[in-house]
Amino acid sequence: MNRKRLLLTTTSSLDGWTIEEYLGPVSAEVVVGTGLFTDFFSSWTDFFGMESRAHQSKLDQIKERALATIEYKGLRLGATAVIGLRVDHDEISAGGKSLLMVTAMGTAVRASRAGPGTGTHAPAGTGAISAHDLKTERDRLRLLQRAQAGQLDLGDTAIWDFVVDNQVEELAPHVLKRAVNLNNQWAYDPAQRDRAWAPLKEFFFRLTPDHGANHLYGALSGPEPEAEFAIQVIREAALLDVERVGGMLRQGDPTLSIRALQVVPADKPFYTPDDIAPLEALRALIPVALPPIPTTRKKGLMGEKEVWACPCGEQPDAKMQACGVCGRDRYGTPQRWLNPDRAVALLDERIGLLKTQFAGE
Repeated sequence: MNRKRLLLTTTSSLDGWTIEEYLGPVSAEVVVGTGLFTDFFSSWTDFFGMESRAHQSKLDQIKERALATIEYKGLRLGATAVIGLRVDHDEISAGGKSLLMVTAMGTAVRASRAGPGTGTHAPAGTGAISAHDLKTERDRLRLLQRAQAGQLDLGDTAIWDFVVDNQVEELAPHVLKRAVNLNNQWAYDPAQRDRAWAPLKEFFFRLTPDHGANHLYGALSGPEPEAEFAIQVIREAALLDVERVGGMLRQGDPTLSIRALQVVPADKPFYTPDDIAPLEALRALIPVALPPIPTTRKKGLMGEKEVWACPCGEQPDAKMQACGVCGRDRYGTPQRWLNPDRAVALLDERIGLLKTQFAGE
């Protein structure tokens, strides 16, 4: 399930938070042809009927696209919230076509949770620092010192809340290490492991996209549990970075390449026509970076036969598409992971949809 990385609210204030800085307005517009709705305004035979619910579902999807764009733009500004959010729906005509436009707008702000000393933040631009802000910085530095000394306990609720609320990015490596420890603890119960991982994901959801992606894509070359955690967060936080994925595929490391493929199902917060060419280049790179494992001839009691060398050491018959021992396929991909064929199919589908959406632009 996708999680919001900043607060979105229709109110002009945040109960329990202190607004420290107004960063400016952010807006998003999503325009679609009403053909998607099959006579959108005339086919409602029953307000509560199936047709109405189908239209409402599509409207909700369009609204989510607009809100995702608002969130992305707010995070780019370093915001922790967007206040005064408003979403409008309009029907417009262009080139003889009827279009539906969803517009979202609000004000991006940087805010912090109110606590002892609420209201004691120094006014922006005064060159002063409040006692509250000074205490926050002191506590942050103390946590970093404890982390360097190997004495940091991220399982402590008070410490964890401080780390998340204040986006202590320097502790990202320690959060990833905790993800590995929790995986080891719940190795035989993936469902429980994923529940234990949920708070750790929140840490990365609250970072800006660039900062979060730097740590998560770096984790793809780490231990397998760390890489699997990073893959989940990249997918859920819509952090697809086509350039990074392509760079990993070009390194020639089969394990790293297979891990890179696992983020292909992730989305970007929003797409433009300029995204099509990089996606096509990535699609063309995958078969080159991860070709099928070649076959060789092996002598046996019954004569020679064609086999391929599985990474686990087995030599399955060439007719077998997966190893009977470890389950890896002809690309060396673990059974439960996305293989190159499936990744290419997903990219073909996304590219086709984008070309259809942006046709004529």
